[in-house]
Amino acid sequence: MEQGTTTAPTPLPEVAKGTGQCFTFVATGGSAFYFLKGLRNSPKGRRLAGGAQAVLTNAPRIGRWGVWLGVEAAIDNVLERVNKKDHRFNAMISFGAASALVSMARGPRAAALSGIKGAVFGGLAEIVMRRLKSLVADLPEREK
Repeated sequence: MEQGTTTAPTPLPEVAKGTGQCFTFVATGGSAFYFLKGLRNSPKGRRLAGGAQAVLTNAPRIGRWGVWLGVEAAIDNVLERVNKKDHRFNAMISFGAASALVSMARGPRAAALSGIKGAVFGGLAEIVMRRLKSLVADLPEREK
């Protein structure tokens, strides 16, 4: 074996798998949401067509959310691999970076502001999730 080579598996397939799962989750959930919304808001006799039309109309919106969540999942997964643990700042960094990357087409100022908003949202989400986990851990076991 040559010096400097590694036999450790590359984490890229796992990053791609996690990213794809997030995108699929958003695509199916968003499509179902807009389909049901279209069913509800369509006139009687045209509900099925209204649901399908709502999904087609909102496909770009669903796609943007899917891309954002996929990028966020990829960044979070890479940060976990680099740090070798699930650090509490990973969510802030991944939400902020994903928001900035997705909004770069609107310019550097918009990307920076979006990144800051994403980091704040990620920090708040992380605080809420850790608090919920600690509350669930403190609950007594149910007797069977």
